[in-house]
Amino acid sequence: MPTIKTKHILGTKPEAETLRKVQEGAGIPSGVSINLLVFEIDYDRRKYYCCWSGGELRDGQPYLTPIGQAAMEALANLPMGNQDTLIFQELKLGPTPLRDKIKTTLQKR
Repeated sequence: MPTIKTKHILGTKPEAETLRKVQEGAGIPSGVSINLLVFEIDYDRRKYYCCWSGGELRDGQPYLTPIGQAAMEALANLPMGNQDTLIFQELKLGPTPLRDKIKTTLQKR
């Protein structure tokens, strides 16, 4: 199986209104920066951009937490890549390491 390299992209931003809601909901003062879990992944000689967004799948549809919504918007706001395809993949902790689950997901694409 090919190796996977992950780089956290710092400074990503969601829409201003979403950021305001997240900061208010978490009690974070305005002006304090937050780092969302947005990543550049190198896998099998291809680049992928992804984020970790909390939430759940209900009837096959994603329902994100406010911070999950912020991470998704920050990913969508990146000025790179092809934005024609957006894939939601549910990942849960279990006996299989998350790294292996991510590799399996990327192999399907």
